[in-house]
Amino acid sequence: MKIAIVGAGGHARVIADAIKKKKKDTIIGFFDDNTLLHGKFLNEIKVIDKIANLQKFVSKNDHLIIAIGDNQKRREYFELFKQKGYSFTIVIHPSAVVSSSATIQEGTVIFAGAIINPNAVIGSNVIINTGAIIEHDNKIHNHSHVAPGASLGGNVIVGENTLVGIGANVNKGVSIGKNCVIASGCSIYKDIPDNSIVRLPDIPKIRVLGKND
Repeated sequence: MKIAIVGAGGHARVIADAIKKKKKDTIIGFFDDNTLLHGKFLNEIKVIDKIANLQKFVSKNDHLIIAIGDNQKRREYFELFKQKGYSFTIVIHPSAVVSSSATIQEGTVIFAGAIINPNAVIGSNVIINTGAIIEHDNKIHNHSHVAPGASLGGNVIVGENTLVGIGANVNKGVSIGKNCVIASGCSIYKDIPDNSIVRLPDIPKIRVLGKND
């Protein structure tokens, strides 16, 4: 299979690394709107042209992966190229553990050390990032991102376009709505409505003994 990568940032290079480790697919190149990158090689892979010019270089028989971290932008490009008739691959790092009863839909990436347990359903164009844990019977809807080290207990639902931040923990049975942001390090014990932003409280100032006495 030949794969074109939409985006050429750090996230794109991690995806490219996962593809290369499988040793069975060919990467056509990166496509990115940063013209300063055009013609350069990142991790031995060429940045070919702007995203809008992808069709000049990539056949409808080839596959795409949208390598953009921002959920909304990733969704826009996914939907754009879907309308143009392109197909999307699934990228799973060899060190990820994915249950045979889990469902992974097109355009999704699963990075090193991630765990997807039985009967989990991962939607389209989702990022399951490094070391994330998706427990049994989770439902992660399209265009969402579970960040590095986040842990989701059993029967958790994550709505579309939602970010579960680095190291966040979501208790079993919790539902998180669409278009939400769960900040890094949060622990979620109750349902979160659509369009919510959940942050840790501000860290209180720490008085250093001996300096102000």
